[in-house]
Amino acid sequence: MAKDVYENPDAANVETALQRIPTLNSDNLAFGCLYIMEGATLGGQVIGQHVRQTLGATPETGGRFYAAYGDRTEAQRNKTHG
Repeated sequence: MAKDVYENPDAANVETALQRIPTLNSDNLAFGCLYIMEGATLGGQVIGQHVRQTLGATPETGGRFYAAYGDRTEAQRNKTHG
């Protein structure tokens, strides 16, 4: 995702955006964040497959955001659920 962000024409605003990321200073906030990230990762896999099938966009041709961890998605998910 960082590569996508820095390739964006508005990349000059990245540092400002990073300063606005909230601090996860409680277990509830941390687990909530993990919950959202997990859902986005798995949902991205479904959306990415649809984008490939309908638009032909692969991670190399514009669909990188939906690829999440690519071939490592299942391994990363297993590590998270350890």
